[in-house]
Amino acid sequence: MKYLHSFFISKEVLFLKRILTLFLCAVLLLCTLPLTVLAEGTGGDGNIDGGGGGMGQGTSENYWNPGMDGVRVTVIKADTQQPVTTPIDLTNKKPTVTIHFGKVSKISYRNGTALSPSTSSYTYYNPAIKMPTIISTDGNVNIDAIKSYFCDEIIVRYIAECTGMNYDTLISGKYKLLLEPISYFTHNSVKYAFTAHEIALYDNQTSGALRKTMTSLTHKNQPLSMFLEYDDLGFTAYTGATNKTVSNDTILSNLGLGIVRFTEAVPDVEETNYEYEYRINTDVITSVTLYAGGEINPKAPASVTFRINGSRYTVNNIVIPEGESQLVWVKWHTPSTPTNISISVSATKGTLSQTSISARVVELAKSDPPDPKATDTKGTWSAVSVPNRNTKTSASWSVWSAAWHANWVWHENWQWQPNMVWVSNWVWEANVQWVPDMKYESYRVWQSDWRYVSYQVWVPNIIWIPFIGNVDFGKYETRYKWVDYGGYVTKWHWVDRGSYQDLGKYVDKGGYVDKGKWVDNGKWVDEGWYDFTRNNYSASLSASMSLYPDDKVPTKSGWTMKSGYGVKNTAAVTVNTTAPLSHYTYAQTALSYFQEFKYKTYWRILDRTASGKTAKFEFAANKYSTYNRRVHFSPIWFPDGQYRVNTHVYDVWTPAGMLSANISDYVRISGNLYDDWHIAPSR
Repeated sequence: MKYLHSFFISKEVLFLKRILTLFLCAVLLLCTLPLTVLAEGTGGDGNIDGGGGGMGQGTSENYWNPGMDGVRVTVIKADTQQPVTTPIDLTNKKPTVTIHFGKVSKISYRNGTALSPSTSSYTYYNPAIKMPTIISTDGNVNIDAIKSYFCDEIIVRYIAECTGMNYDTLISGKYKLLLEPISYFTHNSVKYAFTAHEIALYDNQTSGALRKTMTSLTHKNQPLSMFLEYDDLGFTAYTGATNKTVSNDTILSNLGLGIVRFTEAVPDVEETNYEYEYRINTDVITSVTLYAGGEINPKAPASVTFRINGSRYTVNNIVIPEGESQLVWVKWHTPSTPTNISISVSATKGTLSQTSISARVVELAKSDPPDPKATDTKGTWSAVSVPNRNTKTSASWSVWSAAWHANWVWHENWQWQPNMVWVSNWVWEANVQWVPDMKYESYRVWQSDWRYVSYQVWVPNIIWIPFIGNVDFGKYETRYKWVDYGGYVTKWHWVDRGSYQDLGKYVDKGGYVDKGKWVDNGKWVDEGWYDFTRNNYSASLSASMSLYPDDKVPTKSGWTMKSGYGVKNTAAVTVNTTAPLSHYTYAQTALSYFQEFKYKTYWRILDRTASGKTAKFEFAANKYSTYNRRVHFSPIWFPDGQYRVNTHVYDVWTPAGMLSANISDYVRISGNLYDDWHIAPSR
């Protein structure tokens, strides 16, 4: 950790502060940051706007605490657009960071530095004067506070000390401060430090891991906390929606940066009603951003229609995952005459960043240098440096594609499949009946013959006789009785010797029993989903020019010539990209400016002598040239030394904006063409 002591303003500093009010510190920021306005010791003016919105809810593994923010500051050389110091991170907090990505600026990433995670100790500075809140939670900001803060002399001196830059050198007008908002948050239980640019790179590499968990912070409030109002350092101004989530491509090209400059006042941006300015007879690209609140997939893709100057252009089969966005564009050719065009845009799905675009088609203003005269003089002319014209040498964008990810799942459909089977239940069903068996049988019947007969019965009369004993003095008596002297008589009769017999039978009292079973008549259903792939594209511009003496210069020597002769210019502009041609245009326009006119007032529109990925431009034939050469005549009065021509190349259109380059080259002047004149001796 690095901590610096508070600044104490001496009388000398206060005196310098008064002097430095002559400098104008223009802050090219669009931000959403509230705080009390500070006194602007270096003077100040700013173009600031901003956006954002509600933060939503976090989780225990993915969250950000409001106020855990900071700013990465990098000193940039204005003419080369390259960092000259190691970036520093300013914050009001004492963040605990497990993973960060080193001290790399947005420009270094643009130049090709790869995203590289680091677990080394994270260093930062806590300014004595607290910064305003950098990342808003609701989009409501105090814009003036940011302008005041970063234009304040105390803060600028503090930045100079932290970066090891001499303060007077820093504010000389040759350097700018590149500002990038930083957030400190927890993602998947790991504490990170991210600039907005690093968020977009990381999200691209992890298939949207941050967008899925931290959308409101990473893809809305942080990147929209700072952006440019007008082009600078090769970055274009942002004019898109400020209350919606943005794509990684938009973050990489337009968002998450601010620029502080110490120089003469930046000219006011011309207020116009036009969002695009095109040249006549030019291939251009007009783009909008399509936001997908819900998934837009190949089953029901989106279409975007552009209606331009009576023609209709429709982009079909657009697919975007939920919560993401994509640039959608049309490549078209502008009319041959200047005009104002109102472009209407409509979409079948999703939300467009804009539905109407105002464009102006203009003719390149011609301002050919006047006919050079032998009597031209230097006058009060003095040399100036090649101006920093708006340039953008790289752009990136992406196109979503989707492929079906099959996930076959068996959907059960259990149904009863009957199987009726007869189950017997044999039961005896009785049928008892008499079964006769008639037989003629004899039988004996007693036939009585009763007779009244007598019979003798002894009637005892026992008398005790002493010494003798009992003596029976009884007698027989005659008695009578009926006696049956009958006998058995044989008779015959029919006798039924039958019997009861059960003449029943077994009866099957069974029934049908369902011996069926449950059968799964289900089917395989593809419950898959669409896997979305971000197809990243980029284009970079490589431009060079070769200024050299015309072939007709009699005394030229390599790149050295005398003033007053013509110079030729060949500019080669290469578009480096693997994208299809429908994604970009070749370089189409080049203008050359001249040192004798202080790189303004007069210029030449170059002819494109070769088209394609590498386009070539040369001076048009000079009407003042005796041989109709493609030359520009250097002024005869030009002093010895470098004679430098500046060429501004543009109209290389991509979905992410127009690419342009500012190049120059020189020939060396030694003497003037009068030195080649001589008078022959008379004969």
